[in-house]
Amino acid sequence: MVAIGDSSTPGFDSAHESKLIPLVSVSGAGVEPYLVDLVTWVATMWCGPIRAVLSSATAPAVRVSRGSPQRGRSVKPTDDSVAASTRLLIEQGGGLLVVPPLQSAISVIAAAAQSGPVLALCPTIRMCILGAASLRRRGLVVAVMPDDWSRAASGVDVVIGARSGVWAPCVGMASIVVIDEHDESYWEERVPTWNAPEVARERARRAGVSYIAVSSVPSLRTLSTVSPEHIHETPVTVNGWPQFVVEDLSAQSVKTSLVTTSLVQELRDPKKTVLAILNTTGSGRLLACKQCRTIAKCSTCATVLAQDQVGVLRCGVCDTAVPAVCHACGRTVFSVLRAGTAQLQGELSATAARTVVEVTKETSLDKLDLSCAYVGTEALLYRVSSADVVVFLDIDAELMAPRLSALADTLALLVRAARVVGIHGRIIVQTRAIDHPLIQAIQKADAPHVQEAIMLLLRSEAVRRRSMALPPVTYCSLVEGLVSEPPHAPGIQIATVGNIKKKQDDAAIVYLIKSELRNDLVTYLVQLRQTVSEKIRVRIDPPRM
Repeated sequence: MVAIGDSSTPGFDSAHESKLIPLVSVSGAGVEPYLVDLVTWVATMWCGPIRAVLSSATAPAVRVSRGSPQRGRSVKPTDDSVAASTRLLIEQGGGLLVVPPLQSAISVIAAAAQSGPVLALCPTIRMCILGAASLRRRGLVVAVMPDDWSRAASGVDVVIGARSGVWAPCVGMASIVVIDEHDESYWEERVPTWNAPEVARERARRAGVSYIAVSSVPSLRTLSTVSPEHIHETPVTVNGWPQFVVEDLSAQSVKTSLVTTSLVQELRDPKKTVLAILNTTGSGRLLACKQCRTIAKCSTCATVLAQDQVGVLRCGVCDTAVPAVCHACGRTVFSVLRAGTAQLQGELSATAARTVVEVTKETSLDKLDLSCAYVGTEALLYRVSSADVVVFLDIDAELMAPRLSALADTLALLVRAARVVGIHGRIIVQTRAIDHPLIQAIQKADAPHVQEAIMLLLRSEAVRRRSMALPPVTYCSLVEGLVSEPPHAPGIQIATVGNIKKKQDDAAIVYLIKSELRNDLVTYLVQLRQTVSEKIRVRIDPPRM
């Protein structure tokens, strides 16, 4: 399907009408007709096949029954500060609402529903189910995608879903609300790698309704596209963030274990559930001077440096190259800081007076044993709903990873950890980068003002990006699969960022292609696909770049 029409539609060739083949069977209810143009727009803006987008936008059921709309009769009004800010944004036509992680973002949806049906997006299905239950207790009729597609097509107060919920029907839609718009799960993994908040914003624009993005740590793209008068921060509250404890590892030898005094104290309290997070994902290598323990960082963009094959320290973000010399003491020998959850589990078990469980993909966490402590990667934060203490054993592996999204990825982890521990819990952050702006923000700001400190940090990061002509000021795309260098064009910048192996054992190169204008980048990528013989994979503004 490429368009909606019949034999009377202009451009239809009646001479070929006799060649049309009757439908044999119906595999699905298809895409809502009014979303077909939006599907085409997504395929164009993210340079991918329209078929993949149609698959995401298609109703999951073969037949969609449409009955009478169902509306809540005794909706409980919401009068908190979050609801008041929501109503103000709706009057302004939409915008960005900054809500601390421990305040209820569901109040945004409930307040928006007072003005009419709402299409709401959450990062995970679990959040959708919990949010729907809360909204129903307030008296609203809710349809959860994708199971309640037919109910949504009939008309309800709130249609709520994860990433693909952006394509759900919403009869009489008055607004679109995206919870945690910063979350990377909103990115489609298949090509085209579209972003649900951007699609939601475009759908709201086409429908003429309000679009409200909600986040504790908004993305820089959203901060740059929303005008300042449409950015509202909820009033300062003591219940916004939990308590942070920063543990300085710079005084310890680079070979010393990550088991610190604060961690041991928490582990030895049998009444506390402790989650120890050691995030080892990514390709960044954290180097520290073997003599003075200073971490090797880029003087231009403050990103951690990696040592290449010839011994030169190189930045993975701005490509700055410097000799392998410590800027603090002048020594030339560096150590790679490494750790593993299996080794750490043994160390913690020997130190603590209780069992420490290493959580892997095969570990079952259907029922949390409060007598145990748990160690794992960041995935552990998404498998456990509540704990007393979360310890980031080596936050530097994420905070100073050689990618542009390092700060945003770290902030997203802190948001998730805050919701796990709640207002009475604690987050312990172990770091050697004690002077990093984020570490300074959470260390010096008291609980009521952590949100203000983080927003100040994000705005300063946006200024730094603007001065260096980095996203979100520019638009980037990773192109994989090219054997030869792509052609140059006006306004297009091309850089080599890596290589991959192809099935034919040819060396395929990964290119970073950048432009200040989105349309110029899209036009160039379309022309590139038409001119090269290789099968290439294009990802525009991918997460964790």
